[in-house]
Amino acid sequence: MLRSLAEDGEFARLLLRKVASDWTPKVEECVRAAVKAGEAVGGPVLPSLRAWFTHNLAAMIVLNLLPPAPVVDYGVPRARLVKHAVWFALRGMGLKESAIKRYYSPKAVARFGE
Repeated sequence: MLRSLAEDGEFARLLLRKVASDWTPKVEECVRAAVKAGEAVGGPVLPSLRAWFTHNLAAMIVLNLLPPAPVVDYGVPRARLVKHAVWFALRGMGLKESAIKRYYSPKAVARFGE
């Protein structure tokens, strides 16, 4: 992925096609539903960009943690880093704090890493 991004980007585009066709539209749909339900705020950032920015945040964190000695020392254990990153991303997508507290389950997210 990194080599592709540093060169012509063809492999990266191919890899991200699935994200663009499946994940991003689902996140857009969820953001719109949350705004309609009053659990998120609308704003100047398009729902599609909220999805991509969240994806890019997660991807960059993962890339920073790839080497045996991580590139960035986030100063917290990985499990706690995930909690912070997810909270940050959800707020960035516009979700209100009350909705995050109601629906976000760090334990459920932690199961993805098992």
